[in-house]
Amino acid sequence: MTQQSVIDTEKVTSTKQHRGSAQSARRVADGARADAVTAAERECLIATAAYSRAERRGFVPGQELEDWLEAEREIERQLGSD
Repeated sequence: MTQQSVIDTEKVTSTKQHRGSAQSARRVADGARADAVTAAERECLIATAAYSRAERRGFVPGQELEDWLEAEREIERQLGSD
């Protein structure tokens, strides 16, 4: 596999993951129950929320775990499964 093929494959995978995350976020916003969201969708929602938290604080290192844990709590609240 050429380097360009690897890059193209990574772009497609990233785009599909983002699209899945956006669809999951819409389902949560529309009141999806925790049992209606797959484990992969839940993880994608958490990752997106954690990234947003890191972005808001300027990606300063050292708080990645706190970002993830708070994102988990946020998504659990939204799903109503806390």
